[in-house]
Amino acid sequence: MKVFVRSQKNDANNALAICETACRPGTHLVPAKTTEQLDIKLLRNTRQLMAEQRTARLNMVSLFLSGSSAFSSHCQNSSKMRLTT
Repeated sequence: MKVFVRSQKNDANNALAICETACRPGTHLVPAKTTEQLDIKLLRNTRQLMAEQRTARLNMVSLFLSGSSAFSSHCQNSSKMRLTT
């Protein structure tokens, strides 16, 4: 919250902001996440990371193979074979 922003980030200012927040009657506290919610978040984050890493690996392999003369000649030969058969 912008109301509690202090010019210097240190333990004393953090403690003061926490005390001010706790003393205000209209402040709504956010409940802590359950273990199930944390587990679901962990699984989603892990799945997202794995998908990003997989895409990165496929892009690297594709880039490597596109620069390889053996790969490009293989692709040209296979496309010629498809056209003739």
